[in-house]
Amino acid sequence: MADLRPSEADTLDKVEYIRAQNNRCWMSIMRIALATNPKTTRAILRDINLNDQHISTLLGRLADE
Repeated sequence: MADLRPSEADTLDKVEYIRAQNNRCWMSIMRIALATNPKTTRAILRDINLNDQHISTLLGRLADE
C-alpha cells in the first residue's frame, strides 16, 4: 500500500472519529428498538445479518481475484 499524504491521513482520521460517534448513535437506537419492540427488531436484525453475510461473500470473491 502506498504511503498517504498528510492531508489524506488527516481526512481518514476525521472519518474514523466521526464513524465511531455514529456507531455509538446506532447502538443507542438498537437499545431503544430492542426495548420497545424486540420481536420486530430481531426480525430486522436477522435480515441485516443475512445481507451482511452476502456482502462478505461477494467481497471475499473480490479479495481472492
